Amino acid sequence: MLVSLFSYSQYPTVKTIGNEQVVIMTLKQGEEINKKFSSLSDSIKILNESISEKIYKLNISDIQKARLDSLLSEKNKTIVMTEEELKRLKKILEDSDKSHWREKRQWGLWMFVSFIVTVIGFSL
Repeated sequence: MLVSLFSYSQYPTVKTIGNEQVVIMTLKQGEEINKKFSSLSDSIKILNESISEKIYKLNISDIQKARLDSLLSEKNKTIVMTEEELKRLKKILEDSDKSHWREKRQWGLWMFVSFIVTVIGFSL
């Protein structure tokens, strides 16, 4: 008989009433379960707030990254344009240098011809 009374004091127990199962427990056990649910609910709320904050920071980081990517892209375009501009300027300098030497040769030829004409003119 003591064994049967001892088995009845083991709560919570599950009983079937009709088609449903019912859990029977002591009031102290119910209060402990309610405290755990409340504690877990608070933990879940804190974790959700933390996740929301991290998602917000992640979105800000994504926006900043997109802005920096855009700036980098613009800088790359500027660098590419600068390289093209340098090539164009180098070509202009080469053409100018060729023109400068051509002009020097023409002046040198003119001075040589003038000298020859002057020398021949004085010798006659």
